[in-house]
Amino acid sequence: AVNTITDKLTISFGNMAGRATAVESQRQAIEDIDLRLQQVLSGEKDLDYATAVTELTKETVALQALQASFTKVAQLSLFNYIR
Repeated sequence: AVNTITDKLTISFGNMAGRATAVESQRQAIEDIDLRLQQVLSGEKDLDYATAVTELTKETVALQALQASFTKVAQLSLFNYIR
C-alpha cells in the first residue's frame, strides 16, 4: 500500500512538473508577443512619414527598374528558344 501511494505521488508530482513547465513556456511566449507588440506600436508612434515615403518611393523605382530589365531580358533569343 505504501508503494502504491508513493507511486501515485511520484506520478502526480511528475504531472504537476510537466504542467508547470507548460505554463512557464506559455508565459514566456506571452511575454515575447507583448514585447513584439510594444516594438510595433513604438515604431508606429515614432514613424517619420517623410522618411517612410522617400524609402517607399525608392523601393518602387527599384522594383519598376527590375521589372523593365526582366522584360528586356525575357525578349532575348535564348528565352524565346527555351519557350
